[in-house]
Amino acid sequence: MNKGIVFLIIAMCPFAWGQTRYLRVNLTDGTTVSYAIGDIQKVTFEGWTTIDPEKAEKIRHVIETFRLFQNHPNPFNISTTLEYEIPKPGEVDIKIFNIAGQLVKRIVHEFQEAGLHTTIWDGKNDGGQPVTSGLYVYHIMFEDAVLLKKMTLLK
Repeated sequence: MNKGIVFLIIAMCPFAWGQTRYLRVNLTDGTTVSYAIGDIQKVTFEGWTTIDPEKAEKIRHVIETFRLFQNHPNPFNISTTLEYEIPKPGEVDIKIFNIAGQLVKRIVHEFQEAGLHTTIWDGKNDGGQPVTSGLYVYHIMFEDAVLLKKMTLLK
């Protein structure tokens, strides 16, 4: 039996340390399925029963075009490259946090054009001092959407 989708809830909220964003889908049989936003590879809208087509298109566009790629190299020693894609011109904010959730460095805070962008983190904090080896999280905010990934600095 084909399980139709009743409605879609997508949580787009400011970053809170340790939170994972989920896409929650309520099915017509009464069950609910949740997917971690970072694990979603593709979204199609065939078989949706009660979602506004305009809203579905907006959600699809954000999921398909607001992307944060894994840094490279990872693990890294001196510096690492971060790549991301934004769907339209707007304010982009990229921050690096340590494993304790403390802000280490804000590496991008500016208006950018739509498309693929690259920035480099040199392994230093906002004061220009090298940070210690360990696990870090890079966090990008565009409009009300937030994406994040982990990276490892090894010295």
